[in-house]
Amino acid sequence: MVQTTGEASPSVDAVMDRDEIMNIQRIIRTVPVAQPVVKYIVKLSAATRPGNPDSTKFVKDFLSWGAGPRAAQYLALGAKAWAVIHGHTHASRTSRAG
Repeated sequence: MVQTTGEASPSVDAVMDRDEIMNIQRIIRTVPVAQPVVKYIVKLSAATRPGNPDSTKFVKDFLSWGAGPRAAQYLALGAKAWAVIHGHTHASRTSRAG
């Protein structure tokens, strides 16, 4: 704990440059997402909104608002990245964890 809360500033070595990062982001955006995954992402995001009739009692009782469209977009990007990292050509239910 002393090392992580002290004055020492750790050095960081770059493993990629800006262009490499931008290229990876561009590639990830080209990965297709299977329609059932898109439907699940939309349903999952909507279920976090207390005004949604399909939301759980917990959501309705304890949340003021939930995930919006941008959250769904980033879940899709995460699914695409996960698929690529694990050697899949698209994000689908068969390219999931577990």
